[in-house]
Amino acid sequence: MLTPLTELSSLHNHSHFSVMDGISLPDEMVLTAKEKGLRSIAITDHGHAHAHADVYLSGKRHGVRTIFGVEAYVIHDLDEWHVLKDRVDLERKTGDRDSNDIGDDRDAPVAADVGRKLRKKGHLVLLACNRVGLSNLYRLVYDSHRVGFYGKPRMDKKMLAAHAGGLVASSACMGGVISNRCWELQRGECSWDDVVREAREFDEIFGR
Repeated sequence: MLTPLTELSSLHNHSHFSVMDGISLPDEMVLTAKEKGLRSIAITDHGHAHAHADVYLSGKRHGVRTIFGVEAYVIHDLDEWHVLKDRVDLERKTGDRDSNDIGDDRDAPVAADVGRKLRKKGHLVLLACNRVGLSNLYRLVYDSHRVGFYGKPRMDKKMLAAHAGGLVASSACMGGVISNRCWELQRGECSWDDVVREAREFDEIFGR
């Protein structure tokens, strides 16, 4: 027997605030949910909570419950990431990388590899279940911009563990943290045990 739409909720949605990934205005999202018979809808824009107020107010007007969330950019360890970022920043300031000319072709693969590591991140959808969760969600978003911004705001597993109360996490999309591990497995860059270990780390952070 099929579950009626009123018992379902769309838990991964982007508004026009998610540039290049969403085009819907918050009010359009809520109205569409209402027209389809949904009683609730989540807002999970990339890396920030800019649409939360608009979605909430629209939900109040149209009788649709709002679930506040974010599709976060997650890396393994911000301390290690900062060491790499500081190294890159220093090289850019001095115009020197390991005493080689920046234009040296031999250095290009090294620079490209460092750049990939610096930009590497995975997606993770976080949803607030209560006021504690909402407070933790906003703290994580704030900290990711304050200490982890490089093109995108990043948070790491230590930050998640410190502010996991009241939050539910899902594996997001094909660019998710676990999905990235699966892509690495396909390319022969990690083992199945590495994929399982990654999933268990999030299980330990958020519980079941």
